[in-house]
Amino acid sequence: MQPLDARAPCTPRSPLPPRRLPDELVLMVIESCNGLKGRRAPILAALCRVAKRFKAAAERALYSSVALETDADGQIDDRTPVGAILQRPHLRPYVKGVTYWQGNADWRNEALYDLVGALPNVDEFAGAMSRDPLTLGLWEQPEVRMKVLQMQNWDDGDDDDEPSALPPSVTGVEDFRIDYNADWSTLTKFTAPFRTSLRRLSLGMESALEDCNFAVYSRLEHLELRVKYISTTDLAAWISDLVAAVRSAASLPSFTSFAIQGVLMFADLGRSYESPDSAARQRLSLSIARRRVLEATTDVLDALPSRLEHLSLVTDCIHAGDPAAWLLGASHPSALRTLRIGGAVGYGLGGILRDDAAKGPYGALAGTLERAGVGVTTVE
Repeated sequence: MQPLDARAPCTPRSPLPPRRLPDELVLMVIESCNGLKGRRAPILAALCRVAKRFKAAAERALYSSVALETDADGQIDDRTPVGAILQRPHLRPYVKGVTYWQGNADWRNEALYDLVGALPNVDEFAGAMSRDPLTLGLWEQPEVRMKVLQMQNWDDGDDDDEPSALPPSVTGVEDFRIDYNADWSTLTKFTAPFRTSLRRLSLGMESALEDCNFAVYSRLEHLELRVKYISTTDLAAWISDLVAAVRSAASLPSFTSFAIQGVLMFADLGRSYESPDSAARQRLSLSIARRRVLEATTDVLDALPSRLEHLSLVTDCIHAGDPAAWLLGASHPSALRTLRIGGAVGYGLGGILRDDAAKGPYGALAGTLERAGVGVTTVE
C-alpha cells in the first residue's frame, strides 16, 4: 500500500451536464397552473421568462383565454393580456376563450373592434349576448365555431326579456350555462340552433321550469341545476318541476352525470325586524318551506337512472340521510364512479362516511362505495 503522499493527485471530474426535463413534465407543470385561480396568470407569465422551452407552451396557456377590457378612458392597457395580444399578433391564434361584459370594455374602441375580428380560433364565450359591435364582430367571423357559452342572464340592454338571437352559423355548441332567469320557453328558443349538439347544460332554478323536457337535447350527458332564490308561493311548482326535470333528462341514453349546487334561500322570507312575534312566524315559515323541499329529495334521487356515472351534491336542499339510504338501497346507480359532496350534504354525508358499521343505519356506506370503486370528493 502506497503512502498517502505518494498517491497520484485526484483529477477533478467534469461537471455533469444539466438534466433536461421531459416535455411531458414541462406540460404537466404548465397545466397545473389552471388550479391556481388568481395566481395563474402571473405564474404563467413568469414561466414564459424562465426558459425558451417553457415559453411557447406557457404563452399558449396564458393567452388561451382573455377578457375584453378597457380603462376608465376607454383605452387598452398594454400590460393586460388583451393589450399584449393587440401588440403581438402571433399570439392571437392561441385565444380560445373570450370574456366580455359591457361594463368592462368600451365597444367604441376601434383597436378592440379590429382585434375581435382577428381571433379565428375562439370556441368559448362568457358574457352578455348583446348586439353591440364587439359581440357581433366576434360572432360573425366565418371561422369561429363556438363550443362553450356562459351567460349570467338574458339581459342584453334591450327593453324585452328575450335574449339576442344567435348567428345562424352557431350550431355546434356543446356546453351551455345560464345563471339566472332560465325560464323554459326562452331557454328552448335560444338553444334551438344547437339543440342536437348540446352535451352539458347548467342553469339556475330561480323559478319553476314549467313544462320542461330535457329530452329535447338528444345528446345531453350532464345536467347541473343551481338553486338560490325562490318564492314560497312557487314552491310546490318548483319542487314538481325539479323532479320532472330530472326524470326527463334520465330518459336520455346519453345522460350519465347530474349535479345540484347552491344554498336555497326564500326571497319572500327575509329576516324580520318588526317584532319578536313576526320574526318567530318567519322562522316557522322558513322551517316549513325547507322541510317541504327536503321531503322531495328522495323523488329526485329515485328519478336518476341506474347508468349514472357522476353525481355532485354541493347543496343544502337535500337531506344527507337520503343519498346515504339511496346509495345503500336497491335503486342506487350501479355504474356510479364519482360522488362529489359539499355544503350541508357534504357535512352530513361526510360524517356518515367516517362512521363504521357499528354506528348508525348508514355505517356500511363507506365500505360499499369503496368496494364499488366510487371515488368520493368533498368540497368546501
